[in-house]
Amino acid sequence: MKSLENDAATFGELLLRYRSALGLPQEDLAEAAAMSVHALRRRGPAAPHSAVELVGGEREELPPAAHRATTSSRVPPAPSDLVGRDLARFRADDRLTVVAGEPGVGKTTLAVAVANRLRPEFPDGCFMVDLRGTGDRPLTARAALERLLRALGVPASWIPGPEADREALYRTMLTRRKVLVLLDDAAGEAQVRPLVTATPGCLTLVTCRRSLDGLATARRLDPLDAADAVELLARIAGPRRVRAEPAAAEELVALCGNLPLAVRIAGSWLVARPHWSVAGLAARLHHEHAGLRAVLELSCDRLSEGARLLLRRVAALPGVDFGAELAEAAAGRTDGLDELADAGLLQRTPAPGRYRCHDLVRGFATENRSDEDEKAAHAVLDHLLATATAAGRAVAPESGDDTADWLVREESSWVAALRHAAVLGRHREVVDLAKALHRYADTRWTGPPWTEIFGLGVSAARALGDRGDEARLLNLLGWSQLVCDADPDAALGTHRQALAVADDRLEQAWAHAHLASVLRRQGRLDAALDHVRQASTLAREFGFWVAQVPVRNRLGRIFQALGRWDEAFVVHSVLLADTLTRGGEVSAEQRRWQATLTRVEVGRCLFAKGEWRRAAEAFRETREVLVAMGAAGQDADAALNEGEAWLAAGEHALARECVRYALDAYGDAAPAGRRDQALAALDRLPPG
Repeated sequence: MKSLENDAATFGELLLRYRSALGLPQEDLAEAAAMSVHALRRRGPAAPHSAVELVGGEREELPPAAHRATTSSRVPPAPSDLVGRDLARFRADDRLTVVAGEPGVGKTTLAVAVANRLRPEFPDGCFMVDLRGTGDRPLTARAALERLLRALGVPASWIPGPEADREALYRTMLTRRKVLVLLDDAAGEAQVRPLVTATPGCLTLVTCRRSLDGLATARRLDPLDAADAVELLARIAGPRRVRAEPAAAEELVALCGNLPLAVRIAGSWLVARPHWSVAGLAARLHHEHAGLRAVLELSCDRLSEGARLLLRRVAALPGVDFGAELAEAAAGRTDGLDELADAGLLQRTPAPGRYRCHDLVRGFATENRSDEDEKAAHAVLDHLLATATAAGRAVAPESGDDTADWLVREESSWVAALRHAAVLGRHREVVDLAKALHRYADTRWTGPPWTEIFGLGVSAARALGDRGDEARLLNLLGWSQLVCDADPDAALGTHRQALAVADDRLEQAWAHAHLASVLRRQGRLDAALDHVRQASTLAREFGFWVAQVPVRNRLGRIFQALGRWDEAFVVHSVLLADTLTRGGEVSAEQRRWQATLTRVEVGRCLFAKGEWRRAAEAFRETREVLVAMGAAGQDADAALNEGEAWLAAGEHALARECVRYALDAYGDAAPAGRRDQALAALDRLPPG
């Protein structure tokens, strides 16, 4: 690959040649490139500009870090103490099975056991998604589809925004696969329906507290019978101990209502106290009255003081699961986590060092909270807001994955904290967090509920009367509506609001730039050109990286859409030369990524102008960089573009190699039309 300096020289020569061929005076060339005549004359090492930060733009400008953040969807290992459940009645060819039952009856345990038993029948994967149906905010089908698509290996940059498009891609991905999907704790049919497929060779298991009659006849799970409940107790507390007191064991499990959750907790209680008899525990439960609540009360009473405190505090944590960091923030300690897990009051997750609390235990543990517990909850809220804000500000290509990993790992917690802060009227913290997340949104635009997050930020900014932050967050909200929701009409209105309230000229530039993107998406190209020209004029007042780079690329793309390829080529070529020669203002990786994006645009222009070999070379360099950066999925697009250029140039062997590379990389997950385009290109090649 050529050095950055050689690349800059090459494009400097191209600019001179094309300016002469087009007959463009320097003033017109400068206007097309959205730069000053003085800067154009100094083509070569560019004069430095102060840079603040690289602001995310359209979806095609998103950095390759988008593929890094992954969501674990593994099915946990099979439980070792399952009894009284007939796994043989669950078949791999059922396609859809719903397991319904009361809380604590063991629906998830049974479904996990079934998934592990049938795993050999599904060589393409067994995945699990917690739908959080019994929580305050069940997981949306759109978010669940994102997790499933990521589990199936779809790069984040290929996951569409709208739920319907995600559902269509999900079904396409399953067409030639044998996959088992466990949807745990469903809220209802509306949540589950987009996630269920009737694809032959695939099985969807659903657990739910109530039957989902509109989807399938549910298999109702009842409490264990007496003998099986005693057997479960024996597996946990030890067979000798239970068989030594058979009548007491039967009484104990009956007092537990034969519910597996209650029996497990009672058995764990006996394990922790080997000097206690089964009859003694049964007598205590009888005194406390029967049922799961009595088991919980007795188990909590017998915990150490520190463990009781820890349970109250972690049960109130807002997320789906947690690790030692949040436990420390909540209770100032972590040394009781294993004690609580061994007592059956917390559940260990497949992720090492992380726990979750069953909703029944959560409700019991948080019933009688003290003032100190409430103070601790506010401290956790403070911790989550501050840590998420700091992590968001630290996210950058050069920062590594640590900060982004924290945001991924604790996503359910900090999103819940943001919602709670909005309800409490902590407007400044809501605004600060929403603003801080803009670069993280660029790298994980398929994940968190960005429209909600930035919408909360807008409301908080308005409550503060802060027009500057309101304009900034309106622009971020409009970005999410266009990129994440594929709703250009909503985005158009939002960016117009941003332009109306923006006093800051930089935010005005961004409002014009975003409006140009939306209008281009709608095919209103003249209006888009007008807005991007206004954005270009404003952007000249600011640093190269902070505004000029994305605005100038937008200008070039709109020229492309208008078919004004010469002007588009000039804009992108000047920008590429600028990008390659500017050092020290941003990280090398950031500069490299932006140069790669712009080189793609140069290649498109060269292709449209009939300079197919130069176009192919530009796309080849793009592909090499994308592969080196680990930009999963985007290298396939570059290979297809290169193949099309070689095909047009008559270089059939090179074209075939590129198109086949693209097809292999796309698999079943290609964005709409790209795989068909690759197959059509292959058909146009002569046999060979």
